Amino acid sequence: MSQNRKLPFGYKYCDGRIEPDEQEAPYVTKIAQAYVDGDSIHAIAQMMNHTGVSYRGDTTVWNKNMISRILQDQRYAGTDTWPALLRQETISVIASARAARKQSQLSNADIRSVRSKICCPRCLTRMTRRTSRKQNGVGWYCPTCNTYTKPISDMDLIDRITQRIDWLRQNEDQVTGAVPTILLSSEYQRCHRELNRKISDPKSSKEELCALARQAATELYQCFQGYNYAYESERIRRLLRDSNPSDEAFPSKLFHSIVSRVFLETSTHLTLQLTNQQMV
Repeated sequence: MSQNRKLPFGYKYCDGRIEPDEQEAPYVTKIAQAYVDGDSIHAIAQMMNHTGVSYRGDTTVWNKNMISRILQDQRYAGTDTWPALLRQETISVIASARAARKQSQLSNADIRSVRSKICCPRCLTRMTRRTSRKQNGVGWYCPTCNTYTKPISDMDLIDRITQRIDWLRQNEDQVTGAVPTILLSSEYQRCHRELNRKISDPKSSKEELCALARQAATELYQCFQGYNYAYESERIRRLLRDSNPSDEAFPSKLFHSIVSRVFLETSTHLTLQLTNQQMV
């Protein structure tokens, strides 16, 4: 079983105090300098694999998540508790480089994957991306409600979703197993509207009304089907614990594993619906 580090790489306990680890600390500097010089996270991990230095006690194999943890750890600049291993200027350069790389790595595939889950919060219909001269930018359109959102760029949308996922990483205890408010499916709502319309139509037959009523009842039953929300919530928490921020522009795999819908208001306020039906 893998062992989690109790201290960041580069530090050790000595007589009850935290001090630089003579073997590890020089590699913190080496990793930081390699990144500043333009090496990728993957290349740095490969470099560390050839050193024989262990990130944790049970393995000398390095991966991108290990390098990312080191690059994003502000404690290396030094505090009252943590001796400085890097200059603040170096950490600032790393932060700027990481932000620039994330922006440049935003791919069309990431945008398309997010677009497939953007839904109207009122009718649950999947929204479509529209470029509108009238709106002066890119907006999202609900064909059922015939409404547009305010302009929002793809980059801004991705950033907002990523921020929510990062918040969940830091607050996994907020993912609960309580049964949420049930959302009626778009298919049920369609059947319900059609049934109401047919009831108001004197030409509608009894057989037609009964068929629509049965279909609506079936859809409503599906909405209230029993579901193990506690199990699903624990699965989400486990995925959040096992994930780590990296230099990828968008955590696509984690997003698709824990998010079922992204509700976008006309104001562009955003809410994530997790796979346990919880709203975040």
